[in-house]
Amino acid sequence: SRHRELDDTDRRPRRHGDSDSHHHRRHQHRPDDAGDQRDADRVQRDHRDRDARRREHHRHSQQRDEDQPRRRERSRSRSADRFDTRRERRGGGGGGRGRGRREHRQQQQRFEWGRPDQQRVKSETGEEPDEKKPPPPPKQMANMGLSGKLAEDTNMYKGVLIKYSEPANARMPKKRWRLYPFKGEEAMKPLYVHRQSGYLIGRDRKVADIPLDHPSISKQHAALQYRLVELEQPDGSKSRLVKPYIIDLESANGTYLNGERVEARRYIELKERDVLKFGYSSREYVVLSENAGEGEDRAAAAGGDDRVPPSDSDDSDIEPMAAAAASRHRQR
Repeated sequence: SRHRELDDTDRRPRRHGDSDSHHHRRHQHRPDDAGDQRDADRVQRDHRDRDARRREHHRHSQQRDEDQPRRRERSRSRSADRFDTRRERRGGGGGGRGRGRREHRQQQQRFEWGRPDQQRVKSETGEEPDEKKPPPPPKQMANMGLSGKLAEDTNMYKGVLIKYSEPANARMPKKRWRLYPFKGEEAMKPLYVHRQSGYLIGRDRKVADIPLDHPSISKQHAALQYRLVELEQPDGSKSRLVKPYIIDLESANGTYLNGERVEARRYIELKERDVLKFGYSSREYVVLSENAGEGEDRAAAAGGDDRVPPSDSDDSDIEPMAAAAASRHRQR
């Protein structure tokens, strides 16, 4: 009888005389994806472990090379100690070669481990020398002073932060001060600056009390401030007087008094017939008061100024003085 087997691949009956090539081709080994991935992971893990062992070995080798001089020195020190101990037990007194080794060891023990700039030399008795390092500078304490940040909200006007705040001795003047502007030889309308204690000068019309439109003038350029100061009289008594001052608010192009640029953030006293200029503007401002013809000493002796409320009086007798002052300034 003919023997017949059933093929698992194609369920075809296999005859006895058939070739095995078809059967082997159908049943050849197929790779297992999960198994190959596990093998690849194991190989990578082995490589990482090998690299880690190499790095650790290299680090230990470097550490051993760095510690070798120190270990050699400790070994020499222990050997010298044992040699001296044996000589002392024998009653040799530690002479000759042993004494040289002790001196060498004592010389080496004068220095501590560390960089040369950190080594401290000790005396033979083991005490530190008298010269000590300077004490470290004291630590900077917390600065509890006012930074001005909390005052920004209160120093806002029409949505603009004001760079200047009036001092504690700000007072309204009793003397009627005026600024007489000149553009070349042309006299312009005077500015009455006696109605308040301070005037902000600048290009920003929202906050400036005296607006100036020249492009070289900063938005908040300078301030005209009246301050109450004490004066000493010739007889030794003291009196108080309100005087005008100019202060530059760190402007880009500066404030000029009688042709010289004033220092920023510093009060400069103004006197009769002083000439002010701001930035590169050609306009000149002459400082005068209503009693410009009278002496300043007379005004101080009279108690500063009269007690009449400020008002605008006739300027016909003062304008020639202002023009003469501006002309003298231009000639200089």
